[in-house]
Amino acid sequence: MVFILRRDPTIRRYLEILRKEMSLYGKISDAIAIKLIGNLDFVEDKQGSLRVIREFFGILSRGRSWDFAFFVPYTLSNVSRKDCTTNLLGDVGRDLLIRSFNSVIAIPDFQVQNYAYMLIIRASYLCGLTRLGDRFVSSIQIDAENPKSLERGMYVARALAAKDLGESDDLFMYIKEKIDCVFGKLNHSVLLAKLAYHLMKTFGDSESRKTARRYLEESLRIKEDYAVDSIRYLSLSLPYMFSVNTALASRFMDSLMYAAVRRKDWTEHYKDFLEESKLVVEGLDVFMRAEKWIYRVYEEKRISEDDYYKLISAARSSVIYVDPFYASSIIKSEKSPVVGVSTRNISNSIYIIKKLAQLDIPLAYELTSILMRELMSEGRYSEALEVCAELQSYFPSKIDEQYSFVIVPYLRGLRRHQIVELLPSLSLLNTDRVKSLIRNLINRAEKIANPIERASEIVSIASKISRGFPNWSRQLLLYAEELIEDYEWEEKADIVESMVETLIRINEREGLRKFQLVINHLAEIDAKRATRMIERLMQLMRSSETKTIAKQLLQYAIEKKKSIDED
Repeated sequence: MVFILRRDPTIRRYLEILRKEMSLYGKISDAIAIKLIGNLDFVEDKQGSLRVIREFFGILSRGRSWDFAFFVPYTLSNVSRKDCTTNLLGDVGRDLLIRSFNSVIAIPDFQVQNYAYMLIIRASYLCGLTRLGDRFVSSIQIDAENPKSLERGMYVARALAAKDLGESDDLFMYIKEKIDCVFGKLNHSVLLAKLAYHLMKTFGDSESRKTARRYLEESLRIKEDYAVDSIRYLSLSLPYMFSVNTALASRFMDSLMYAAVRRKDWTEHYKDFLEESKLVVEGLDVFMRAEKWIYRVYEEKRISEDDYYKLISAARSSVIYVDPFYASSIIKSEKSPVVGVSTRNISNSIYIIKKLAQLDIPLAYELTSILMRELMSEGRYSEALEVCAELQSYFPSKIDEQYSFVIVPYLRGLRRHQIVELLPSLSLLNTDRVKSLIRNLINRAEKIANPIERASEIVSIASKISRGFPNWSRQLLLYAEELIEDYEWEEKADIVESMVETLIRINEREGLRKFQLVINHLAEIDAKRATRMIERLMQLMRSSETKTIAKQLLQYAIEKKKSIDED
C-alpha cells in the first residue's frame, strides 16, 4: 500500500483527508470521496487499485452515517477495470453488498437511495451473485398506487438489465401499465418523463429510443391537455428530458428560467429542478447554464439574497457527481453560500449547511457550531437545538461534543420547567447525555407525592419526548394511566386528554383506539367536552381513514349532546 501511495501522492492525500474526517466527524465529504474514486483509473496496476479500494472501504466501515451504503456500490460501478469489482475482492464482496443494501434506508435523499439500490443490484449480477441480486430485487416491493414506489421500480428495472434484458423490459412494461392508472395528472406526466429517461439509459437499440421518445411525447401531451402547472412539471421532469431529447430539453430550460420574471414561487421550483438533476443530468454545461441564470436574476434583484445562496448551494451540491472539483470551487469564491448562513433565516441556513457538508464536512461543522452558539447567546435555545438535531447526521461523532460545550453551559442556567419545555428538541439529539437528562427528570417527577400531580408531570414529559423517544413515551403514558386509574373523571380529564393527544402524535391508529374508548365514555358524562376534544384532536390527524372515524365520533358526540340538552 505504501509503495502504491508513494507513486500516487494525490490518492494518498485523499485517503488521509477521508481517514481524518471519518475519525473526527463520523462522516466524510462526498466531494473528496468522488475525487478519490475518479483517480482510481490512474493507478497503474489492478493490485494497486484493489489496495486503494480496500483502504477506502476500511475507512467507510468505521463511519456512523450513510457513506458506506452509497460509496461502496458507487466505487464498484465507477472503476473502469472489470477486474476491480467484487470478483477481485473475493468473498468479502458479498458481505459488502449485503451491508450496503441493508444500510441504504439511512440515506436521507430518496433519489440517492434509488441510485444506490440500482448499483448494488447491478453489481450483484455483474459479479455472478445472481441469487443475491434476486434476493435484493424481491425485497423491494413496488406499490402500484404509489408514485415514489413506481419510480424506485424504474431503478430496479435498470439493474435487472445486468442479469436479463427480457426481465428488465417486463418490469418496465408493468410500470408503464401502472403509471397509466396513477391518480393526478402531474404525477402521471412526470412519471412518464422519468420512464422515458430510464428506458433510454437501459437499452441502446433504436426501438427502445423510439419508445422513450413516445413516452416523453405522451407526457407532454398530458401536461397540455389537462393544464398541468407547466413550471411545476418542468422542475420535476426536465432533468430527465436531456437524455431523451436534448434540443427539446434545452428549449424547455429557457421556459423554466424565464419563469423567474412572472412567478413568485419560481425559486422553490428552480431548487427542485437542481436537486432532481443530481445523478441524472450528466453534462456540466447544463449546471453552468443554470448557475449563470441564478447570478443574472440575483443581480437584477428578482430574487432575494437568501434565495440566491439557497439556489447556488443546491446547484453546486447537485453537480458534485459530474465534477467534484467545480462543485468545491464555490467554497472559496466571493459568491460562496457560506455568507448565507445566519440566525436571521434558520431554515435557509440549515439547507445551505446540508449542501456544503457534501463539499466540506469540517466547514459545515464549523458553521453549525457558530450558528448554534449565536442562537444560544440570543436565548433562542429551541431553535439552536433544532439546528443541531437537523444537522447531527452530518457529523455524528461530534454530537456529544456539541452537547457538552455548546448546549450544556446554557442549560445550567435554566430552571427545571424551562428544560422540560425544551425536551421536544432535546429528545431528537442522538447522545446518551440527553437520555440521562430525561431519566433525571423522570426520577424527579416520580418523587411528587400527589398521584394526580405526578401523573400530570409524567404525561408532560412523555408528550415532549414523543418525537425522539416514542417507546419511552408510551411506557410513561402507561405508568401515568395506572396512577390515575381510581380517580374520578373530573380530576383526571385534562391528563387523559393529553395522553390521547400524545398517542395520536406517536401513531394515529394506536392513538385512535384510545381516543374511541375515551370519547365513548366521555360522551355519556360530558358530551360538550367530548365534542370540543374531538374537534381539537382531529387537527392532529393526517390519515383520511382516522379522520373519517373521528368525524363519526364527532357526530355521535353531537347527537349525544343534543339528546342531553333536550332532556
